[in-house]
Amino acid sequence: MTGAEELKASSETSQEDLLRYEQVKLLYGAIPVSIVATLISSLALVVVEWKVVDHTMLIGWLVGLLIISAARVLTTVAYRRAQPKPAQTSMWEKFFLVGTVASGVFWGSAALIVFPENSLPHQLFLVFIVGGMCAGAVTSLSPIRNMALSFLLLALTPLIVRFLLAGSEMSIAMGLMLLVFLILVSFNAMLATNRVVRF
Repeated sequence: MTGAEELKASSETSQEDLLRYEQVKLLYGAIPVSIVATLISSLALVVVEWKVVDHTMLIGWLVGLLIISAARVLTTVAYRRAQPKPAQTSMWEKFFLVGTVASGVFWGSAALIVFPENSLPHQLFLVFIVGGMCAGAVTSLSPIRNMALSFLLLALTPLIVRFLLAGSEMSIAMGLMLLVFLILVSFNAMLATNRVVRF
């Protein structure tokens, strides 16, 4: 490799590192709004489901989600205090991914833990809340594709499976519509990521 080629390769690597640095910076910048949305949505779900779901399960689920949210806030504070350089981006991206996966798992677990078995209106409200969180994730997590897709798959797949396995005409229709929603929002997340990268 000639000196000119080495210089070009070094320059390209630096540009990629800088792009990833800016993408991760955008992710952490969106955390405050994401946490507020999580708090409002989770509290609304608990209040609405209070009469139809076991209180211990509701409170346990809510506490778990609040702990994850607190950890994400603390990670964001640490990120801002550290003011990491582009070379340190990988570590902070991994921290963010762990928080995203944990959040997605807990929203997905709602289909198992706080699912209102005998009330279709309450089931629809659960779908509305989880779907809203997923729609918000498309924008807040779009700077890096695997962040958005991880959350979407983890949050929606349990609900889709739950409705499809229920076997009734209505539940199968709801499961299929949720599957379509997952495909569409995932596609939009990928488009949004491409726009961020080109920018």
